[in-house]
Formats: sequence, structure tokens, C-alpha cells
Amino acid sequence: MKEIAEGLNSEDKIYYIADSSFYSEENINDIEAHTFWITRVPATIEESKELLKADLEMKPCEDERYSIFETKGYQF
Repeated sequence: MKEIAEGLNSEDKIYYIADSSFYSEENINDIEAHTFWITRVPATIEESKELLKADLEMKPCEDERYSIFETKGYQF
């Protein structure tokens, strides 16, 4: 991400999209606070397992195949 950001030379807010292999403690700690990213959390992580089992109120998306649950600072 750092190399890509250096090559872009943009003042605009940029969102990086990554597969679930990006989601690691090392990567999360290594990125800068103003870096915006979207990834899928691996289902092997305990919090992910708990969310998959939770009874959450999902919102339907325009594409009927998908639904979302959005929160900030969600606590079990």
C-alpha cells in the first residue's frame, strides 16, 4: 500500500481493496492512520466466527444477493 500511495501522488482520499490475506496484526499495525482500506476478515478469526453466529439485523443491498451489517465499535 505504501508503494502504491507513493506512486499515486494524490491528495484525494483513496480506499485500498485487499483480499483476506491482508488482514493480519502486522499489516494492520504497519499501515498509517489516514490509510483507508476494505477487506474481508478471515472466518478463522474468533471475532469473525462470533459475528457469523450472531443474530444481527442485516440491511438488504440493491443487489438482492447481498446484505450488510454496519457498525462502529461493535462490542459483543
